Amino acid sequence: LGAALLWIATPGFAQQPAPQSSAELLTATRQARDARKFDDAEQLARQGMARFEDPVWPITLALILADERRSNEALAILAAPWPGGLPKVERLIAEAYANERGELVWPALTAYGEVLLLQPENAEARQAMARLMDRIRAPFGATAIGGTNPTRDADEAAALVRWSGTLLPSDQ
Repeated sequence: LGAALLWIATPGFAQQPAPQSSAELLTATRQARDARKFDDAEQLARQGMARFEDPVWPITLALILADERRSNEALAILAAPWPGGLPKVERLIAEAYANERGELVWPALTAYGEVLLLQPENAEARQAMARLMDRIRAPFGATAIGGTNPTRDADEAAALVRWSGTLLPSDQ
């Protein structure tokens, strides 16, 4: 791991020899992504896909491509066959993230919803789904999924005021 950290910290690290183990390469890839060096992270993830059959590689590459707003490419990577397949929850979260980064709110909500059907307590999916519901001005749904906060409380009150004039006398 120390060699991977030194390798990633080196200026122009993409030109350095690649780490040898899958763990070292994954560490270097994640560090490049965290440093927002997406070209380097993509190159490292593609090396990982070529060298190792671990499903972490296509998922990692898809996340990197989504970070670069190349959502269609990310979704294609996730849909492609992989030896042994991709873990369903991780694939769905990566798919939702790629859709969200590509401004495709409804497919992102659908994928996060599928995660919550499989893992109702998945905090990442809950927070992302609530954030997307806030974005589409669905404060009651956001509260149901992500809990209350002052902004959601205000949005709920505003929605009640907005919609209060639409009730028919028979609805009251």
